[in-house]
Amino acid sequence: MGRIHLMDIVIALLIGAGVGASPFTTVHFWPSFIAGCVAGGGYLAYRVVHRPAAAPTTRTTLNALRAVPISVWLCLLLFGVISAPTFVWLYGTWTGSIWSNSHGLLVPFAMAYLASRALRQEHAKEEEASARGFAFLLPGLFLIALDAVLRTQYLAAVGIVLSLPGFSLLFLGAERTRALRVALMAGVFMIPIPNAVTTHIYLRDLTSAGVEPLLRAMGVPLLRNGTAFELPSGIFIVSEACSGFATLYAALAVALILACYAHSPRRRALVLLSAVPLAVLCNIARVFSLIWLSHYLGTPNILDTLVHPASGVLNFWIVLFVLWFLAGSLRFQEERA
Repeated sequence: MGRIHLMDIVIALLIGAGVGASPFTTVHFWPSFIAGCVAGGGYLAYRVVHRPAAAPTTRTTLNALRAVPISVWLCLLLFGVISAPTFVWLYGTWTGSIWSNSHGLLVPFAMAYLASRALRQEHAKEEEASARGFAFLLPGLFLIALDAVLRTQYLAAVGIVLSLPGFSLLFLGAERTRALRVALMAGVFMIPIPNAVTTHIYLRDLTSAGVEPLLRAMGVPLLRNGTAFELPSGIFIVSEACSGFATLYAALAVALILACYAHSPRRRALVLLSAVPLAVLCNIARVFSLIWLSHYLGTPNILDTLVHPASGVLNFWIVLFVLWFLAGSLRFQEERA
C-alpha cells in the first residue's frame, strides 16, 4: 500500500465531477453527488492499494518541461483561451444525451491514464523540444481560428485534437511523443459525430431485422413495417437513438486502443473484428428485451421509465467489458504459452 498524493486527489475530484455531471447519472442532485463520490473514492482506494513503485512522471520528463521556452507556454495559454468555447461545447455535447457521443466524456480520462502509463515506462535521455510540433500546432490553430468565423465547432474540435501532438513535441520532444502516440490518437474520439452522419437508417433496419425473429421465437404476435413493430400492447419504433450507433462508435474507439497494445496479429485482429458485430448484437438484444418486456407486462409505458435509458447504459458497458475481456484472455493465454 502507499499514501495518497495530491495528484491522486485532483484526479479523483475530476473523476467524481465527471461522473456526477455525466448523462450516465440522473438529473437529480443527490443521486449524482453520491455516484460522483463513489467513483472518486473508488479511484483513491485503487491508487492506495495498487500504487506503482515509480513516480507517475519521470525526472527526465520534468526536466524537459522546465526547459520549454516561455514563448511556448504563452502559446499554450493562448490556445486555452481561444479553445475555451469549443471545450464548453464539447462538454455539452458529451453530456447532452446517453444516446449520442456520451463516451466522449470518458476519452480525456482514458488519454490521461494512457499518457501517465507511457511516461512511467519511458526511459528517454534528456532531449530538447522538437520544432516539428509547429507542423501540427499551426494547422490546428488555423482550424480553430477559421471556426471562430464559420461557427461549426467541429472544425475547432478537429483543430484541438490536431494541436495535441504539436504541444507534445514542443514540450516533451520527439521520443516521448512517440511514447504518447496511443494517448494522442485516442483524442480523435473526443470529436462528436454530426447528426447528419449518425442518421444511419441501415442500422435501424439491421436492428429491426434481428429483433423480429427473436420476438417470433418467443411467440409474440407482431406485424413489422420497416423499423416499426405493431404488437397487441402497442406500436414500437426503433428510432435513431436506438440504432446503436453511439455504442458502435465507442466500441470502435476501445477496440482501436486495445489493438495498439496487442502483442500479436491474432489478438489485434480478434479485437478489431469483434467490435462491430458485438455492438450490433448487443443492441439487438437490448431492443428485443425492451419490446418483449413491454409485451409481457402488457403496456408500452415501460419505455417512459428509467428502464429505457438504463438499458442503453448497460449495453454500453457490456460491449466495453467484453472487448476488454477478449483482449485480457488472449494476453493471458499468450503469456502462459
